[in-house]
Amino acid sequence: MLTWAILFGILIFIHELGHFLAAKAFKFKVYEFAFGLPFGKKWRYWYDGETEYTIRAVLLGGFVGFAEAEADDETRDRQMADFHAKPIYQRLIVILAGPIASFLLGWLAFVALVGLRGVEVPGPQLATVVSGSPAEQAGMKTGDKILKVGGAPVESLSAMIEKVNASKGEPLPVEVERDQKTVTLSITPKSVDEGKVKVYRIGVGLQAPLRAARPDEVLTEANRLTSRFFEELRKLVSKPRDLKKNIGGPIAIAGAVSEVTKLDWSERVGALLGMMGQLSLSLYAANLFIPIPVFDGGQVVLLLVEAVRRRQLSKDQQMWVALVGWAMVLLLFISTTFNDILHLLGKG
Repeated sequence: MLTWAILFGILIFIHELGHFLAAKAFKFKVYEFAFGLPFGKKWRYWYDGETEYTIRAVLLGGFVGFAEAEADDETRDRQMADFHAKPIYQRLIVILAGPIASFLLGWLAFVALVGLRGVEVPGPQLATVVSGSPAEQAGMKTGDKILKVGGAPVESLSAMIEKVNASKGEPLPVEVERDQKTVTLSITPKSVDEGKVKVYRIGVGLQAPLRAARPDEVLTEANRLTSRFFEELRKLVSKPRDLKKNIGGPIAIAGAVSEVTKLDWSERVGALLGMMGQLSLSLYAANLFIPIPVFDGGQVVLLLVEAVRRRQLSKDQQMWVALVGWAMVLLLFISTTFNDILHLLGKG
């Protein structure tokens, strides 16, 4: 639980720090930099004469306050008027700075992961071959080094898995190195269900020798991991029916972090860096591309509406937009948590 709290805190802090630094750069008046939602009791842990740095009772996020949350309506209206008086492009940059900070954190986590772990030596090897599997039936043996799959060279474990899964059960020519000789085999992957999603496997356990990465390789591999994340996200979003099966809420994420803490120290650090990268990139994507009013993407939409109308929404309209936004966030939180519970009960 402590590991999850620290990880969550880092993700929120960096995201809100992006908003905060951009706001300060444009000389916005920032009244509060907070962990937690703008409700309930707050505890101040620092005050620099302009901005309160606080912890809120509802620790489910964070915010940068451009008006005092506990001020009376007249004061808040005056403070928000100062905010809205800033040019639209400055407000847009301040809004986008949060997701950009999350993107950079995710990418840097992958950079750290590759720097710590190293890069794979081309040609993954077979650590195990499952009895009765397509691999065994085709003649694969422990220690075989994979050279080519489907006629294309295999550079990494992930490339091997992707090529097998892309076969859709059709026979694949596989070249392996065995006893310093090249052997060509034909393997027919078998479909299996993983989380109610059909994938194709050949029944082997793979291992990849690693070596220290050069600086250019670190950047190249971090970029590849980032691109791969967004490609997998694109595939997931393109199949709405699978969203419920594959998207986890707070319980699922906490469970995944708990499993990571059971690993050896060296493996644990790498796994946490990989998880931080994925979660931070997820935070970037969700905040920027889900147009819920209280998310950054929703705020961008409202700014565009203001630019087209050449005037901001009325106070009543802003109030209703905020209420609808928080209701949508609450519904999203409840639905993902409920989905996690169903998965735990084996009914998801």
